[in-house]
Amino acid sequence: MENKIILTISLLVSNRPDTVEKCLKSLDSLRNKVSNELILVDTGCGEQVRGIIEKYTDNIIEFEWCNDFSKARNAGLEKAKGEWFLYLDDDEWFEDTAEIEEFFLSGEYKNYSMADYKQRNYSNLKGTVYSDAPVRRMTRIEPITKFNYSIHEVLTIIPGKRKTFDTYVHHYGYIYKSKEDYYKHSQRNITPLLKELEMEPYELHHHIQIAQEYNVIDEQYKSIEISLKGIEDFDPTKTSHLYLNGLMVNVVKGYSMIYQYENAIEYAEKFWKHKYLIYMAQAKLSYLLSMIYYAQKNYEKVLYYVQIYEKLYKKQIEDKDIYVDQKTIFLEDTFEDKVVYSTFCNGVQASIQLKKTEDAKRFFSYLDFSKKSLMLEQELLKTVCQGIFTPDGDNYIEMLNQLLEREELLSYIIGYLEQERIKNKQAVLEAGKRWERIKGKHWYFDYLKLLSCEDVFKRRESLRNIWSNPVPILKDSVELELWDIAQKDDMDLYEVIESIPYYKWRQAVITTYTRESWTKIKLLNEKIDSVYREEKFLPHFVFWKMSFLEKNIREIQNTGEISVEFLFQQYAKKVEEYYKAFYKDEMMEEHPEFMPIDYQAAVRIKKIQEYINASNYKSAVEQLKELKKLCPDFSKSIKQYLQTVEKLMKQKEKEENEIKDEMAYLARTLKFKIRALIDQKYYDQALQIIQQLENFIGEDEELSLLKEKALEKQ
Repeated sequence: MENKIILTISLLVSNRPDTVEKCLKSLDSLRNKVSNELILVDTGCGEQVRGIIEKYTDNIIEFEWCNDFSKARNAGLEKAKGEWFLYLDDDEWFEDTAEIEEFFLSGEYKNYSMADYKQRNYSNLKGTVYSDAPVRRMTRIEPITKFNYSIHEVLTIIPGKRKTFDTYVHHYGYIYKSKEDYYKHSQRNITPLLKELEMEPYELHHHIQIAQEYNVIDEQYKSIEISLKGIEDFDPTKTSHLYLNGLMVNVVKGYSMIYQYENAIEYAEKFWKHKYLIYMAQAKLSYLLSMIYYAQKNYEKVLYYVQIYEKLYKKQIEDKDIYVDQKTIFLEDTFEDKVVYSTFCNGVQASIQLKKTEDAKRFFSYLDFSKKSLMLEQELLKTVCQGIFTPDGDNYIEMLNQLLEREELLSYIIGYLEQERIKNKQAVLEAGKRWERIKGKHWYFDYLKLLSCEDVFKRRESLRNIWSNPVPILKDSVELELWDIAQKDDMDLYEVIESIPYYKWRQAVITTYTRESWTKIKLLNEKIDSVYREEKFLPHFVFWKMSFLEKNIREIQNTGEISVEFLFQQYAKKVEEYYKAFYKDEMMEEHPEFMPIDYQAAVRIKKIQEYINASNYKSAVEQLKELKKLCPDFSKSIKQYLQTVEKLMKQKEKEENEIKDEMAYLARTLKFKIRALIDQKYYDQALQIIQQLENFIGEDEELSLLKEKALEKQ
């Protein structure tokens, strides 16, 4: 006897070779554990896709595409033998099906009539930006079970409890090559939806789908118009009140999107009294009104609607099932992360403005900053940072600590804190005692503690800690007055820099000169010049000088202030001295290729100078080209060095050519004299001149003939 089939899984298959196998493979675990059948509805796939799907099942239905998704879905549903039906598309795949497996294996499915899982819709191909939407994709199979509507098909609602899974499918189907393609897709859907509306004018499903498509193509007025028409024509005996609620929310949302806040508020107040308004719509309207009133800076109203949302939010946490059957278009994201986050952000900021700190702390507690997909409100960060400097600042310490758990927020937080510090330095001193309670280990918080500390010894220690990692410090050290603070505290910054590991300083210098402006670099150069000691001239300072030259080669190469060749030689010398403290001589001399890049560069620079001293400029040029590959950070300076060597090489060639010309003239003159001496029979004198000339010009055919003639006549 065959095992009873519990679950039928059905897919519409089109021509998507890149995703169909991902989809089918993601079902392997579920199919191996739960009694099932797989039905594939072929709506027109090519040979390649056909070859893929035939590996998974021979239960394939041939379906001639007729622009009707419900008919295609029903073709699979009609053949189903399972107690339950699960469907998905061939461009989406499950991350994990364990929760669904347990639902069937435990027998829990017997207590429910339908179930939702989530569709994770990505906005970019990297998968870093997305939103989760619940989709009703599972149902118990009953005589009334079927799909309805040709576009955006939906299942008939089966009376009973509805299960909501955290399980989700990946879906990249809403990513289009261009905005135009996105618009065209929605515009193609509008025409058949309008035809369906003509056939069933009281079916609000058509109104809500058309409104959604108009929103996609930024036709908010048309979306509002079709929504108001649906609300006006609502008949509870002919259509679902869920769609009515979705349309009411869309009207308020539509007016807020086009900044017609008064219209949005007017309709929201009207809908709030509607007989069929459900909890989910109340919560979504509360969210929208909190956004609208925040934009108007009416913080009392913001607080009022956030508190309403809070009550409904807590209620759905306590019993999620009470909202399960209230999800529809424009309502399904009411308690999703993005809406929850935005609503409570508004509550935090409004409460702070109204100086209701306890409300702010409570709303803040609902925000889960561990969810990396959330884009945090800049205003929230700014408001919390401003709160730190107020007399009530202790209440914001915990908020700031939570924000600091997100590393990517650090630069924003520091930016806002720095704005406040610059505006009111006294506030930093007054808030100084609070910094000890901030758990942020970032250098900036040591810096704020430094500003409020009066003990010179502790200040010096803080300065050393701050400079221990110069990568984020160096570029802003002038603006943060770190050099002035050190001078005021009689601190020797040369010794501080000397204690920094060279590789850290090197990275800090590169980061600074590649990102900052000439004006900022010049100011920093003045500070570095003020502390360095020429007699020691550490590689730290030489590297800075070279980087300074690299950044500003065009501005300073004609001033004569800095010699490129001198700097490179100093760099090589100091780097070699530095690494001698860490490596054995044998290693440095016999295997320089295994040494750090700086040392390898130093070896080449020494060779370059040796070639220059020997006037072997060609070899020096070749070494400089290799040095450029080794040190791309100094490509402009090396190019300048190369130009200097090439200039010397051309000068040498010019001098050699001048000598050759002089010798050629002398040779011609002497050859004329030799011929005259031979003609006058002064052969011995002619031979003496020939020998002297041979010493200068070497072998010469004409001179050899004159020599033979003189010897023959002698």
